[in-house]
Amino acid sequence: MASSISFPEYPTHKPLKSALRRSSVQLSTSPRSNGFPTNDSRISLSSSLDSSKAPKSNSSRKTVKTKSKNKKKDFQSFYLNQTLSDPLNGLLDVTADPVLNMKFSQDGSYLATASKGGIIRIWQLSPDSYTLDELFVTKPIQEFTSHKAAVLDLSWSKNNFLLSSSMDKTVRLWHVERSECLCIFQHYDIVTCVEFHPKDDRFFLSGSIDAKLRIWNIPGQRVHVWNKISDTHMITAAGFTKDGAKVCAGSAMGAFFVYSATTLELEHEITLGTDRKVTGIEHSPTHPSMVLVSSNDSMIRLVNCDNQKSICNFKGSVNTKMQISASFSDDGKYVVCGSEDRRVYIWKTMAEFYHQESTDDSVTDTETSSVKTDATEPMTKKQLKEIAKRQKEIAKQEKKAEKARKKEEKQLIKKLAKNEPESFEAHKDTVISAVMAPMKTRQLLAVDGVVMITADETGCIRIWTCTSTSDSDQSSSSEKSS
Repeated sequence: MASSISFPEYPTHKPLKSALRRSSVQLSTSPRSNGFPTNDSRISLSSSLDSSKAPKSNSSRKTVKTKSKNKKKDFQSFYLNQTLSDPLNGLLDVTADPVLNMKFSQDGSYLATASKGGIIRIWQLSPDSYTLDELFVTKPIQEFTSHKAAVLDLSWSKNNFLLSSSMDKTVRLWHVERSECLCIFQHYDIVTCVEFHPKDDRFFLSGSIDAKLRIWNIPGQRVHVWNKISDTHMITAAGFTKDGAKVCAGSAMGAFFVYSATTLELEHEITLGTDRKVTGIEHSPTHPSMVLVSSNDSMIRLVNCDNQKSICNFKGSVNTKMQISASFSDDGKYVVCGSEDRRVYIWKTMAEFYHQESTDDSVTDTETSSVKTDATEPMTKKQLKEIAKRQKEIAKQEKKAEKARKKEEKQLIKKLAKNEPESFEAHKDTVISAVMAPMKTRQLLAVDGVVMITADETGCIRIWTCTSTSDSDQSSSSEKSS
């Protein structure tokens, strides 16, 4: 049963407030800033980047061709642009500290990496990235070392605050401008997952091995609401839906639960058809209720939390024992995932289907009110007949639109069932994490196509680039039409 804790409306804790003041970042609880700094703390790179300079080619770069059973590939080959190394031990290719998670900041300027050794590193885009030789500064601009055990998950706010969850039973709050931890949120057990609320980043979600989901109030440094999912299930992954209306949680036994984000009351349980551990949950960037669920049966499922259906499965990658989690590209067109066979896998999602607005919703009240009447006088038989006729036509249109939508969805599911991934060998060891850089990062780097970041269990972080053939085809076709 969910338990709610009452407290004064968004109090500001003095130690947290003073720490933020020392970091030259003012804490505000105005609606505009959502309780976070109103000033943009991002380090501007636009002045350092000259987008008019064309990227220099480098024939000596390592090129890896992709493999796929598809007749037409979106990605022909990936080019290795850079390998990030650890300046502390001086190793060229690896840090000897497995990278467990990677997340780009929402403004695209930073990449945060979390390691098994408990270190969080913040990597900044290179001001000379137009050469395409080094897309990131070779040394991290921050190294957060306060965690006493492995860091399992990361989450960025809109203003470059960073949350980290760890096996040391804490969630910690950081900012890219400060080297020290701003706030510690203590738990009773290992914290496997953490995420800022997508609509109000004064709050965040945490899930832990003690089977408890908690939504925290950051300014108040206290639990806002919590719920225990079960006495037998341990939470191994959790996250919000894109609209922030629901919370999804996965367990070590393959269970998948959906809760109200307001009260954390259980709404329903969705059967995934597996008893293997859920290793990751990520919301769709294009659909309010779709989430991507990774698990240790080597399956990645696209789940609709509204109709409680598993839309499709993405197969091909190997994930039987590691905490490997799939992720979306920021436009929702691709799913990318690391694998125990040292490869990175990429699937099409056919996200254009979910962008379509249902035609039945376009029938508004303005159409039904086409028959004007005087509210003070009773309607004539003719007017009543016209209204009844119009309502019948609208119902017929709605029925037709629903039938067409179901048919299209059925065709989409068939296509997705035959959807074969494209893959390439990215490392010599298990690829634990793989993410596509968002559009904002590519714009700052003045790079066309895809930028892929991969990390393996030895700690090696690699930066790859690739020009999408589908994008090239679209641009060429648009040029012809113009």
